[in-house]
Amino acid sequence: MGAVRSPKLALVALALVVGVFAPAMAQVPPGRYAIGDSVMLGARTQLIARGFRVNAEVSRQFRDGPHLVHHLAVTGQLPVDVIVHLGTNGTIESADCDALIRAAGSDRHVFLVTVKVPRWYRQQDNWRLRACARRHVNASIIDWYGDSPITRRGSTPTASTSRRRVGRRTRRSSTGAFPRAEMGLALRNLLFTLVVPGSGAVWIPWWILTRGGDHPVASAWPAVIVIAAGAALYGWCLWLFATIGRGTPGPWDAPRRFVAVGPYRWVRNPIYIAALLVVCGEAWLFLSTSLLVYAVAMAIACHLFVIGYEEPTLGRRFGDEYASYRSSVARWIPRRPRPA
Repeated sequence: MGAVRSPKLALVALALVVGVFAPAMAQVPPGRYAIGDSVMLGARTQLIARGFRVNAEVSRQFRDGPHLVHHLAVTGQLPVDVIVHLGTNGTIESADCDALIRAAGSDRHVFLVTVKVPRWYRQQDNWRLRACARRHVNASIIDWYGDSPITRRGSTPTASTSRRRVGRRTRRSSTGAFPRAEMGLALRNLLFTLVVPGSGAVWIPWWILTRGGDHPVASAWPAVIVIAAGAALYGWCLWLFATIGRGTPGPWDAPRRFVAVGPYRWVRNPIYIAALLVVCGEAWLFLSTSLLVYAVAMAIACHLFVIGYEEPTLGRRFGDEYASYRSSVARWIPRRPRPA
């Protein structure tokens, strides 16, 4: 290609190059920018007084964040530290969180604030926020939910909390020790498994099969798949009760925190469903009518226990959070949760 001979054409070409590449080459300005919804709007005055620029709106969803961050970045309004507190008004999708971090760019650091709203999707959103922060080197978590007292209703994060967190870009390192409390929690869940599901899904079915001197013979081997699915579902639920709820499925050692993630997003009682899958699978494996009758009796007993004791107890313990969850997630038939 020949050289540009006209000075005017050269100036036009230079202007185009500068216009296209100048935003990318410009240095990211210092400062702190807070993006949020109505919860952050309640702390707007405090945040501004402590040096934050605040962009908060009522009813803002997390899915609005990537477009907003991209616009602020390309127009040069987004400083080096970006604090995002969204998720109060609905669920957070992992793809939206990734898009928001990418829109901010690798030369900015994004602080994702966990949500504390008493809704069924709170723990799901916080899980996704933490996972998103782990996927990106320029993202960190401000754990408002984990660091604040657990209440039944949300409250406004203070500016001092955000200020303390911003700038601390290294996560707390683990000591590598296995605390005694964790060991005790594991033993309590193991004991519960041996006594309650062990009795209902193993010892009692075996007694039914062998009473009167019978020697059961396995016949329908595809039933093993059903039994394994039930056992796996139970193990998943038990893990969530221990790691998130900090308790066991037993009503005498109930979780301290409400669990609404994993299978609990789709159905309210997956542990009972897991036990019924195991027993129905055993009835199929041994072609036992007696075990099938026992499974029906177990299903009726579980239903009566849930509606007579478990649901009223959870309602008193977790208040609005459980009421919202109950209105969004079915009791027995798994389905996609409805908005609260």
